Amino acid sequence: MAPRVIAIDGPAGSGKSTVSRAVADRLGLEYLDTGAMYRGVAFAVLERGIDPEDTDAVAEAARLVALEVTGSVCVVDGVDATVAIRGPEVTVAVSTVAANPEVRAEMVTRQRAWVAERGGGVMEGRAIGSVVFPDAELKVYLTASAKVRADRRASETQGADTGAVAADIRRRDDADSTREASPLVEAAGAVVVDTSDLTVDQAADVIEEMLGGATNWGAKCRSSIGWPTGSFGRCCGSLAKYGSGSGWSARKTCRPTRRTSCRRSTARTSTRRLGGWSRHVASGSWARSRCGGTVPPGGS
Repeated sequence: MAPRVIAIDGPAGSGKSTVSRAVADRLGLEYLDTGAMYRGVAFAVLERGIDPEDTDAVAEAARLVALEVTGSVCVVDGVDATVAIRGPEVTVAVSTVAANPEVRAEMVTRQRAWVAERGGGVMEGRAIGSVVFPDAELKVYLTASAKVRADRRASETQGADTGAVAADIRRRDDADSTREASPLVEAAGAVVVDTSDLTVDQAADVIEEMLGGATNWGAKCRSSIGWPTGSFGRCCGSLAKYGSGSGWSARKTCRPTRRTSCRRSTARTSTRRLGGWSRHVASGSWARSRCGGTVPPGGS
């Protein structure tokens, strides 16, 4: 039997850790913060006096480090580094360490072994659905507005300057999305969930609904507003499903407070909208557009 893997990716401040833990608790699965693994390697690199830019030495440290991540606790070479891996020194170094292809290969091997030993789990990171487990039962990409993400991160550290935190998030986003090895992207088939206006429980509700919706679709779902039954899409609570197949679209955003205000485009009858996304039927591509007063980040 294949392991049950729920992959939750997204940038810093999108709510990955808190939402992933909540989902794991609800499903009775174990939870792995893969970002803590890379921070643990960065901590080990700094403790050994290695320059994070020294790719060979960093790769060797990644292969040798004794790393244990359990819940929110991170033990590196027998030392509890839970607090230290969130410190400024590690935060500055982790992007460089995580961009090292050999480090990523080593961590991916360990992450897959972790799942094999446990028979599954809820895994959060930046490339779980795209690289580590592309065949996960469910792939979710969490995001939030730049302001919300900065406010969340600033609230985690007493006296933190929100402007400085926002600048650091932009730096990390750029580093993560442009690195050659396993960049931060929305995985094919992933569901995009904007958590800007959602509580942790609401975001977990959305994900839990995705997992259960396939078994009772007919009972729970109804025709989307402005879309003929059986035509372009169907809505179920805060979710949407496109086409006649059973799979989820790779491009959609789940915003319960916005969905009902979306409509067929008046400019082009070949355009459909949901949340902040519009799709031109002829081309089949999604693009950002205003609908219900919101423009979700990302997209193509």
